[in-house]
Amino acid sequence: MNRVYLVCTRAAISGSSLAYIINQSPDFYNVPHNNVWEEEASDMFGTAYTINDWWNLNDNITSALCYDQQIRNTEAITEQQLVKLANGYKELELGKNICLFVHARNIGQLKSYILKHDLPIVLISTLMGKKCGTFINSWIKREYSNEMNKFNDLFDTWEYLFTQRVSRDKEWAKNADYTFTMYDWLVDTQKVYDKLNVAENNSINDWTTYYLKRNNSEVESLKDTCKKLSTMLQLYDTLESQHAEHHDKITLCYNLFELVHASTEHATVESLQHQYNKTY
Repeated sequence: MNRVYLVCTRAAISGSSLAYIINQSPDFYNVPHNNVWEEEASDMFGTAYTINDWWNLNDNITSALCYDQQIRNTEAITEQQLVKLANGYKELELGKNICLFVHARNIGQLKSYILKHDLPIVLISTLMGKKCGTFINSWIKREYSNEMNKFNDLFDTWEYLFTQRVSRDKEWAKNADYTFTMYDWLVDTQKVYDKLNVAENNSINDWTTYYLKRNNSEVESLKDTCKKLSTMLQLYDTLESQHAEHHDKITLCYNLFELVHASTEHATVESLQHQYNKTY
């Protein structure tokens, strides 16, 4: 049976590209297109190139699915909205799966609605996950675009980042049918198709390479800030296993800030890890 796959994600972590990648599987509904890219400006960090989430949806499809800005952007999709979406999908008879991007956080509730009404819907959640520091330039352009948030300083941004990585990732991992990290879909893309057990798109790596080239270029005006954030995330990936308790992981993050903030520009991840083990 064909299904609707919902990518449920927080903002700024390239989740819309995951929905696009899934829709490129031959098992999913997609059409010839030249309307994928949208630009999101940041006076401080430059332009982010995001995905037009309606690239493969004509008016008939969006009307049947009731897929509009409201259901895309709400953090809590209602039972009525989910049932309408599923019923509309059945009526369309596309003959293919389809993947949609949403910001819904109430994944546990959505799962209960799906079971209650036997809906043909699959829930996918996204994590920043290990190696997310690889994409810090892409993330920062989106997080601090003119439409999103104001950048204050390195410490404020690091607190937000490690909260997402240490705490929010755990919440997003709950209840979904499938969960992927940024590294999964932006680098190890084949893993997405394998895990979902759907046909792969043989040329998808060309697209992800282009996506990263457009979005992950260095931010020259704040190059040092981005490098430090990326370094702290890499160190966290390496040292996390030494800290079992949640509060210990939080302490680790504050110690990493202290360590990296005081380091020289020539310090490497390896030398900083050695210094951390000696100091803390």
